Amino acid sequence: MPVLKSSRPVGVRRMAQPAVFHVPAWQTEGDERARGMAGTVCSRALVLGALLGLFLPVTAWSAAGQASTRGATAGMGSDGGAAPATLPLRSAVAHPSPGPAPLARRAAAAPIPAGLSTTDEIMTDVRALVDLGPRRSGTPGGDRAAEFMKRRLTESGIPQVWEHNVPTYQWEETRSKVSVGGQTIDAFASEHSFFGAADPTWTGSFSTGAGGRTAKVVDVGDGGTLDMLGKDLRGKIVMFNLRFQIPMLAMGAVSEHLYDPGLSLLNDPRGLLQGNPYITNYTSVLREARRRGAVGFVGVLTDYFESNRYRNEYYRRLQVTMPGFWVTRDEGRRMRSLLPKAGRTATLELEGRRYATPTRTVIGYLPGKSRETIMVQSHHDSVGPGAVEDASGSASVIALAKYYAAQPAAERERGLLFVTFDSHFTGYQSHQAFVKQYIVAEERPFDIVANATVEHIALQGVIRGGKLVMTNRPEPRAFFRTGGNVVRQTLVEAIRKRDLRRTIIINARTVSEDGSMPTDASYGSAMGVPTASFVSGPIYLYDDMDTIDKVDQAQLRPVTAAFVDIVDRFDVTTARALKGR
Repeated sequence: MPVLKSSRPVGVRRMAQPAVFHVPAWQTEGDERARGMAGTVCSRALVLGALLGLFLPVTAWSAAGQASTRGATAGMGSDGGAAPATLPLRSAVAHPSPGPAPLARRAAAAPIPAGLSTTDEIMTDVRALVDLGPRRSGTPGGDRAAEFMKRRLTESGIPQVWEHNVPTYQWEETRSKVSVGGQTIDAFASEHSFFGAADPTWTGSFSTGAGGRTAKVVDVGDGGTLDMLGKDLRGKIVMFNLRFQIPMLAMGAVSEHLYDPGLSLLNDPRGLLQGNPYITNYTSVLREARRRGAVGFVGVLTDYFESNRYRNEYYRRLQVTMPGFWVTRDEGRRMRSLLPKAGRTATLELEGRRYATPTRTVIGYLPGKSRETIMVQSHHDSVGPGAVEDASGSASVIALAKYYAAQPAAERERGLLFVTFDSHFTGYQSHQAFVKQYIVAEERPFDIVANATVEHIALQGVIRGGKLVMTNRPEPRAFFRTGGNVVRQTLVEAIRKRDLRRTIIINARTVSEDGSMPTDASYGSAMGVPTASFVSGPIYLYDDMDTIDKVDQAQLRPVTAAFVDIVDRFDVTTARALKGR
């Protein structure tokens, strides 16, 4: 494996040393605690984010602009490539340059590693996954995706490829309708609603009956404490505004590094203030509605574009035992105008089932000189076309597998484990079982000492006039990380070397005590595995609009090359240094 030309940080070594990987006791709710960051980020960052995100870039420009500009244009990195100046976010939020760089000049600052798949080759795998149809767990599309990933890893030269199968639970609706005063409302059934019991393992059919469920509607607005005050919800249908709670601006306030030559984020107020569709008020509103005896809900997609195809994930700590639906902002306005004329009643009709099905997580192993192993991860399941989420990440994993399989084994200190998970949208059961078997268990085939996860290589979409408008810029993205300072420094160098603009680094332990994070890597990071997890949160991520044109093709190779840099550095760094000990 090539040795990095930059000076080796403390802990970097050429030969692997035997080590016992120790993790804390098993925990089952890492992904849910990651969602708990909403409170932390909001409380610490909404005001601080405005100050840091808007004030400090101006001061950084005036105080350090000329020096940083000279560094960005004249400095050379230790690898011999151009090295734009970068600073920790808490020192200076942005890294100024003479002006926004044209998109045509977004090429990587250093040559792409020889032998890494071309953009066309990576896109071929993205298209192949999308063409399989929705890749839902336990469906023909999901089965085709698992078979595809096994075949592609084998063709890439990975000698050991197998599946990891555990039960998960698929949800599907067969009939749905919302009406007010005899008029049909254009609504989309909320996935993972109408459980027959408050039990995450519940399976069976659900139905409101032929006539549907008719009840008074109580509008609770944004569903906050004051909105709910004095509201009688027993036997009622709750109507509320679904809010996306964490904009990029707020995330920046808890970041430890931002790479943004040209200040493109500062000049992108829509992108800074637009929330991501993952961290919302869904669980808080519906938990309270269930506690108060509500019998249904209609969520208005207030922060969304004009689509009701919002396919929410399954938030495992909350079993939604009532039928639920999504409506667009305009349709929500129409429904609210119809309610007074209809005695404030609505009828919900929903039928379907929830059934158990085996996951088909795909694992490929490339042996190294020791049992110590670096894990490279994404997920191949999807609820719609899933081009960005996560055909883009899975295709990057294939490209990395092909690259490393072609390298001489003698240059690799550690083994490499390539994993694309199933059950991302149905409860993360495969992730939990994987951690138990391959990270926590005393007897396990290898010691996973680091994780590199790649998800969502996306073009930015913004909402203008209620419409989704695509830009030619990368969606603002982040590396969530755990581990020692060497992990952080590795990410800083990889981001700079590959010119991954509009990228921040967040130490997961600043937003969650156990290091869990809102990415596919959450369970492993919560168990103490040093992790570098690349992710973005485009507004269209959970929608049928996640189509092939949303993939940022210009960033596929640079992002994948950055993971080569990360894996190479992890390979020559002691387990102790990776963990920060």
